[in-house]
Amino acid sequence: MVKPLEFRSGEGLVPEGFDMCSRLMLPGERALVTCPSDYAYDKFPRPANVPLGANLQWEIELLDYEKQK
Repeated sequence: MVKPLEFRSGEGLVPEGFDMCSRLMLPGERALVTCPSDYAYDKFPRPANVPLGANLQWEIELLDYEKQK
C-alpha cells in the first residue's frame, strides 16, 4: 500500500505540475497525469536515469483536502 502524501498547495513541496493538477480534483477522484519536464523538475533534481526533457506521469487519487483559513 502506498502511504498518502500530505502537502500544502503553493508551497513548492511537490512539483508544480502535481500541485496544479491536484487543485483541479475533487475528493475521491483519480487521475492519470502526464506532465512536461518543465513542470515536473522545475525545483527538483532530475534523477540520472530520466532523460533530459522526458515527460513525467503520475497516477493521483485525491483523498481529501482542507481549505486554508
